[in-house]
Amino acid sequence: MGEREFTLTEADELDLTVEQEENWIQEHLDNRCKIILVAEIENEVVGIIDFANGHRRRIAHTGELGMSVVKQLRGQGIGEALLSSLLTWAKENPTIEKVNLLVHATNERAISLYRKLGFQEEGRRKKDLKLGPNEYVDSVLMGIWVK
Repeated sequence: MGEREFTLTEADELDLTVEQEENWIQEHLDNRCKIILVAEIENEVVGIIDFANGHRRRIAHTGELGMSVVKQLRGQGIGEALLSSLLTWAKENPTIEKVNLLVHATNERAISLYRKLGFQEEGRRKKDLKLGPNEYVDSVLMGIWVK
């Protein structure tokens, strides 16, 4: 299997303008229940994690994260550091009680990291991702209660 099966967005879909990216960042800065954390090495961004909670009162206590680490630097603790920092923030946030994520069922390294930090599998979405003709991957739903 190639590396592409672990990404949701394909390269040609990365079409945000600088203004749209700035707005996305500002939305996270303006909302105490959203956060973006970055990992840098020598002023180069090598990893990012973001979290946004639900937009209605009944789901405001929970939200979903997204994370990415530069391919060449995976397995060196960057993802773990980002995720640990996010979980610390979530524990200290008065609103957030639970952190959720979706991960490709074939991404064993990521699933192992999530389990190591206490996430539990809560379900699967069968053939949730289509990589190509007749090539599908399940998504694994995982979550951790921080309160």
